[in-house]
Amino acid sequence: MQLKDTLPCILITLERVEAALSALARMHANTPVLGRTLLQAGPPISFGLKVAGWMAAIRRGRTRLEQSAKAALCLQFGGAVGNLSSLGADGLEVASNRAPL
Repeated sequence: MQLKDTLPCILITLERVEAALSALARMHANTPVLGRTLLQAGPPISFGLKVAGWMAAIRRGRTRLEQSAKAALCLQFGGAVGNLSSLGADGLEVASNRAPL
């Protein structure tokens, strides 16, 4: 349940990081830097391209986090045996009034 409270803050922060990286990538679209392959020098690339790669990784991670949260933020609410019997006649009504994720 702590994740549910914290998740919006994490997602907002990741969106801000994406926006900052996007601006940096545009600003340095034509700034040449040494390309690298397995820590060895390679052909030149633009710093903007390098930053765009970082941004894409953040975006993929944010998307996976959002998708995983929907599955992870489920609560078993059926009582000891999972059939809502501990709530009596109100069991189905209580279970259907869950808060949105």
